[in-house]
Amino acid sequence: MAGTDIPVEVPKEVFLAFNLRVEHLERVRKVVKVDTSTGSYALKRVIPAREKIQFAFRVVEYLNSKGFEAAVPFLLTKTGEPLYIQGEAGYVLSPWIEGKEADFKCREDLVLAADIMGRLHRAAVGFCLPEGEWVRNVLGQWPLRWKRGLEELRDLVEEWVDAAAQDFFTVMRPILPELLRQGVQALELLDHRGNYLLQVEGARARRCLCHRDLVHHNLIIDRFGKVHIIDFEYCALELPVADVGRFLRKALPQTGWDWTKVKPLLRVYAEVYPLTAEDRWMLLALLTFPHDWWRLVRRYNEGVWPHNQLKQELQCLVQGEQGRQIFLQEMAREIETVGRK
Repeated sequence: MAGTDIPVEVPKEVFLAFNLRVEHLERVRKVVKVDTSTGSYALKRVIPAREKIQFAFRVVEYLNSKGFEAAVPFLLTKTGEPLYIQGEAGYVLSPWIEGKEADFKCREDLVLAADIMGRLHRAAVGFCLPEGEWVRNVLGQWPLRWKRGLEELRDLVEEWVDAAAQDFFTVMRPILPELLRQGVQALELLDHRGNYLLQVEGARARRCLCHRDLVHHNLIIDRFGKVHIIDFEYCALELPVADVGRFLRKALPQTGWDWTKVKPLLRVYAEVYPLTAEDRWMLLALLTFPHDWWRLVRRYNEGVWPHNQLKQELQCLVQGEQGRQIFLQEMAREIETVGRK
């Protein structure tokens, strides 16, 4: 993980809080690498939400207690807290992992990622907290969120009048009916094939956890080929297949939406944490819903993202859409075939 020359500005109180005697600082992506005489650490600035960080700390603590050492632990302040708040900023500290970020263009890295994801979900079953502690629980939210997403997608595209972005919406308007159709189809798959609400109740009973951000830069592979998972701040009680879906949404464009490359990854994952027929239908629903298109339109509407960057993302989505549709058809046929055996 290469550093940059961006100046590092961290209040000295932060280092004192974590009892760090700093020898060298280096900014690496969104964290600061802190070198000391006793080792190196990753210092990350976060939203100072004490309950959420405490929950993430409990999750990692539980995973470690189950023998899942891939979850990189939080290190505590001198007062025993996983979060230090200085002014309007929060800071968390973890051991520095020397290695490389997973490369989703590399088959070996994808296999490692699929395996460690399955091991994470297996270790996470049964998670519970001391009575009274805050729990992040997002179980059961897919249908409402997706319906809201479809409404937002339709309204933003149909009502957009900004002349500066007409080239963007000239592309979006013709494809909008197809995207809305995909969203409706995804909701139908959840209800009729995935038995979503029943699966939610099962996950609630088993106390299933998801990382919710298993993207390439949160998977660090060391020189021995061991995978380490970082950044648990978004973890929650959720269906494990949600992690699988997000992982594939990030990996699939790198594979050219090639089902023959994805099928082995699902096999690797399922060897560790079994995928039921309902899981596979829910996964298909996740990949059918036009999440990336919805996100892109929202970014345009926010008005804070560089126009050229969003145009480039739009071009990538347009170029990949045909391959995505072929992939979804192949995946549906495979699930049907397996279901008949």
